[in-house]
Amino acid sequence: MGDAELVLLADRDHVTQILINLLVNAMQASDEGGAITLVARPEEGQARIDVSDTGNGIEEHDLPRVMEPFFTTRAMGTGLGLSVCRQLVEVNGGSISIASRAGAGTVVSLRLPVIPNGEHRV
Repeated sequence: MGDAELVLLADRDHVTQILINLLVNAMQASDEGGAITLVARPEEGQARIDVSDTGNGIEEHDLPRVMEPFFTTRAMGTGLGLSVCRQLVEVNGGSISIASRAGAGTVVSLRLPVIPNGEHRV
């Protein structure tokens, strides 16, 4: 395993679903020409994965509720995407947080366990 490689200790299907949900949210929040960035790096023995967008952001009064099931600010939204992400991240021993400002974009940060250096994948 090389220095730059992070091997997640998490269910592949769960991580796929989490990233799909976050990227779809970022696309829906971003206007045409907006930017979406995905960055993964080691942080304190875990992998930190940030999904950022330059979209509309989240109103401060809505931020505490965005991961509640069925809470949505979109006319056609179900309000389940971030709730599902939180559940899947936690089932895999990780955590999720959101930083956002209305009109200035959003960063969703995941922290997931990794296989420690020197250990082999099974």
